[in-house]
Amino acid sequence: MVENRGPSLLIINGTFAAIATVFVVLRVISRGYILKKLGLDDAMIVFATVLTNLLVVLSGIGVMYGAGKHTWDLDPNDALAAAKLRFITHIVYVIASGCIKISICLLYLRLFPNLHLITLMTIAVISAMSTALFLTTIFQCSPVDAVYNAQKYEHYSCINTVAYWSAIGTLYLVTDIWVLVLPIPTIQGLQTTRRKKIVLTGVLSLGALACIASIVRMVYIVQLYTGSDRSWDNVSVAICSGVELALGIIAASIPSLKPMIHKWVQGFHIQKSEAST
Repeated sequence: MVENRGPSLLIINGTFAAIATVFVVLRVISRGYILKKLGLDDAMIVFATVLTNLLVVLSGIGVMYGAGKHTWDLDPNDALAAAKLRFITHIVYVIASGCIKISICLLYLRLFPNLHLITLMTIAVISAMSTALFLTTIFQCSPVDAVYNAQKYEHYSCINTVAYWSAIGTLYLVTDIWVLVLPIPTIQGLQTTRRKKIVLTGVLSLGALACIASIVRMVYIVQLYTGSDRSWDNVSVAICSGVELALGIIAASIPSLKPMIHKWVQGFHIQKSEAST
């Protein structure tokens, strides 16, 4: 029987993407319907959520072509299709990750006016970095399609993929940690209720888990490009990518649910009061 990790990839990433989507839908209802104040941060997180779900769809197509099986168990044409889809998913991941970070920074601009300048600088750095990584990921080989179909060419050139993806992983980790810790001094100085501090701690904890997923992903990326079984090894990378993006989306959306939660609590108290009279 042929080993296949594809179904586990779809179950895990599909579940996390679905949960993240629910949080974003609630966020849009909270900000758009209740507050009537949808902003650029909301648009960015919606776009990132669409891309995260697109990754699940691409993974599903990849599994149809044998992604998740050992490379030596694949038909050559299926192996080529799976490699092409793997290349596309890496590009989508770069865009989605950048959108999530920028969305969180835009949220900071709204919540923490004292962090305005440093947050704008962070957005500029993340935007420049994401653009550079997007272009480099596409043009990492010359010709471009040599990245997934090197056998087609007698002569081609590619960057050192292990060094490149290790560098990307390091950059992502640094920016993830920076975005995570940026508001902590301000939050610590807030005169707020214990309940709100618990919520903020929960948000930061989700962000920390996303950082951990990013670290694990970096380890698997090195394994992917130093090994000879990419169709099998890429499943670990894809799972870490999906989990990281979903946790980032959820963490970015929780603070925006406050108006909805407040409305629900208020409605509950009104119903309780009416029932007791």
